[in-house]
Amino acid sequence: ALDTFFRFTDLGPADKFILIDNDSSLVPEALPAEVELVQREAPQSFARNANHFARQALDEGKDLMLMNNDLIFSPEWLQALCR
Repeated sequence: ALDTFFRFTDLGPADKFILIDNDSSLVPEALPAEVELVQREAPQSFARNANHFARQALDEGKDLMLMNNDLIFSPEWLQALCR
């Protein structure tokens, strides 16, 4: 998912990509520079993580998109979604 996301998605200067490492198994140096890594001490449910960042997005007046690691992004996926 990360490979195709960053290959086919142009992030703007105000965009944030937050990756939740629920079991602290990821190596931060192996991630793209645009990724803000949140490592959890103990695993949280998808719903708990989603609700946390939904509240943060609402507080900041931002849009939020959630994804799982089994997605494959294609060219112009975001433009199609925005239409």
